[in-house]
Amino acid sequence: MLNELIPIFGTRIKSLEILSLLQNKKPVVRQGFYDDELKIVKKFCKKNNLFIEISDIKIKILDKNIKFSNKGIIAKENEIGMRFVYISKDEYLAVKSHYYEIVHDHKNLGKFLGYPKCCSEFFSNNFDSESDLNNIFIEKAAKDSNLYSYYNNILNRHKDYALIFHFPCKFDCKESIKIGKNNLNLLDNKNKKEFINNLKGKFNLKKEILEFK
Repeated sequence: MLNELIPIFGTRIKSLEILSLLQNKKPVVRQGFYDDELKIVKKFCKKNNLFIEISDIKIKILDKNIKFSNKGIIAKENEIGMRFVYISKDEYLAVKSHYYEIVHDHKNLGKFLGYPKCCSEFFSNNFDSESDLNNIFIEKAAKDSNLYSYYNNILNRHKDYALIFHFPCKFDCKESIKIGKNNLNLLDNKNKKEFINNLKGKFNLKKEILEFK
């Protein structure tokens, strides 16, 4: 199923998140697409009885050459940019998630996206300071140890591998591990092995080495 979704949604991570929604493991999906990508996404949503809310605001991505980037600024009217979309089986959840994004209510947005409460609060509490540092939350999640569960490894998102779709409050966050396990179980054996091989191992974080097992 994952491989069938990739031509529509563009990446493994986005496709896994949609698969999680389809299998009732996630209430709302928030993703970014360029205007020329939206046609096939909207067609998929209509075919699968999914509601989609599309933002009027476009985001200009600063890291154009990697598959995942959380660095962006609001694009001018004549500039090319991604639009956030909110996809759900429940129209209310899609609309409300869009609203919480507009009013910058990160806690409630995280709740509607199915993120753990602890992680939504972590993101909300650190958003302003971390936004000034290229919007990277990883160092604060890696405070307690250097050995973690691969289910929470988000350090290979630039290579399009991750089992969770949020910043964990800690790399050993138990609620995030549960989500990662659920998402891994949605994959066929071939994709499972590929994800695990790319999420286990040692990863450099500035001067530290983090190990995920």
